[in-house]
Amino acid sequence: MALEDILSPGWRSKIEQSGEFLFMALQAPPATPLETKNEHLFLLYKTGIIITFEDSPTILVNTLWQRIASTSLPSTIESVGAYLAYAILDLIIDRFFPILYTKDERLAELEDIIVGRVPSREDMSRLHTVKRDLISLRRLLTPYRDLETAFRQTHINQTAAELTPYLNDLHDHITQASELVETYHDIACSLNDIYQSVMTNHMNDIIKILTIISTIFMPLTFIAGIYGMNFQNMPELQTAFGYPIVLGVMLIVVAGMLWFFRKKKWF
Repeated sequence: MALEDILSPGWRSKIEQSGEFLFMALQAPPATPLETKNEHLFLLYKTGIIITFEDSPTILVNTLWQRIASTSLPSTIESVGAYLAYAILDLIIDRFFPILYTKDERLAELEDIIVGRVPSREDMSRLHTVKRDLISLRRLLTPYRDLETAFRQTHINQTAAELTPYLNDLHDHITQASELVETYHDIACSLNDIYQSVMTNHMNDIIKILTIISTIFMPLTFIAGIYGMNFQNMPELQTAFGYPIVLGVMLIVVAGMLWFFRKKKWF
């Protein structure tokens, strides 16, 4: 069953007992915020033996060996395999933070744009991209809570003295990353609501302007309609100054309506 999982990467991160080995299937976020493809690492270990499998080359294992070479193993650790498994989990969780900080910067930029002016469709597309990325990060990170708990229970005899400080640190990192993901997702949802509100207000302003224009032209159309009938006995048709008088009346009507709208603060 472990080999089947290894040959079919992409499953949800998990931990399970496989015979005398403890098996972990791990999904890791990209090594840098600029990359988009998740990485997969599989771990089989027991006392004195640890085996890793990668569906494609990653830097997780190399980074682990570099950390061990630079800091060495803690002298109190007797179960080297358990500590190495913890170290790999810690490396994976640490990858979330640079990506999350990048999402935070993008959300801050989008917030300034949405609040400062009427956002464009490109801005909305960027917001949806950040929101989708945060959902993917949350889906990627969520299994590690259960995985950390199962890992702690598996090594209950060792956690009392050896692994407790390290697993507590891992738990803190997972909790912090989870809280950041939820916070940024809430911010993205709030920005989406603000965007919808801004666009609604903008549309209302447009409709208000068009309504005012239509309202102004209604009496003008009425006056023009009356004097456009051209009946033979209409007295105004024979007036020398009838045309400029009608134009003046129209201007007075427009000015009066604009003054009334301004007084009511309708624009």
